[in-house]
Amino acid sequence: AGGTALVLSDSGTAGSWGDRNTLIYTWASSLFLGTPDGRDGKLLARPDTAAGVYRIAWPEVLPGGEFALVALDRRRALVPDSMRLGIVSLKTGAVEDLGLYGTNPHYSGTGHIVFGRAPNLVFVAPFSLRKRAITGPAVLLLQNIWQGGGGATGFTISSNGALAYHEGAPTAAQDLVIVDRSGAAQR
Repeated sequence: AGGTALVLSDSGTAGSWGDRNTLIYTWASSLFLGTPDGRDGKLLARPDTAAGVYRIAWPEVLPGGEFALVALDRRRALVPDSMRLGIVSLKTGAVEDLGLYGTNPHYSGTGHIVFGRAPNLVFVAPFSLRKRAITGPAVLLLQNIWQGGGGATGFTISSNGALAYHEGAPTAAQDLVIVDRSGAAQR
C-alpha cells in the first residue's frame, strides 16, 4: 500500500488487471492491452461489424492471464439486452461468442460466470476454464440489481465466490456529496 500513483492509460474504460500483470481495457468500442508501467497500450481486438458485433465491452482477465471474458454488443444500442458473452485470446485477439445473452461478466473460482441481464438481473452459469466454454444452463441469481447504461451492472465477485452487489434500479435524482467525519453531507 502507498507509493506514487501511475497513469496506466490516458483514456479507456472498464479495465481488468489479471495474472502476469495483464491489463486489458476498452476504448472506442475496441479492446486494448496495457502495460503495468503505463506505456501506450496496443490494440488487441476490434468489433467484427460484418458478424454483427459493434462494440466489445466489460473485459475481465481470466485466471492464467491468457484469455478474458467480454460482452459483445450486437445492436449498437448500448443496452444490456443487446449483448452476448464472449471470450478473447490475449495472445491473438481472436474473439469467440459464448452463446449466452448477458453483460458485465465476472469469473468465480467456483467454476462459474456471473453476469448481468436486463432488466436489473444477475445470472450465473457453469463455465469450464479448460474448455473456455459454458457447460450448463444459466440460472437467475439476483433481482433488482442496479444496472446502468452500456451494460454496467452493480455487482462484483471475488475469486473465492464472495459476491457484493448494489440493489435497486437507477434513479434520476442522485447527488454525489462529501460527507465529513460526523456524517453531515456537504453540497
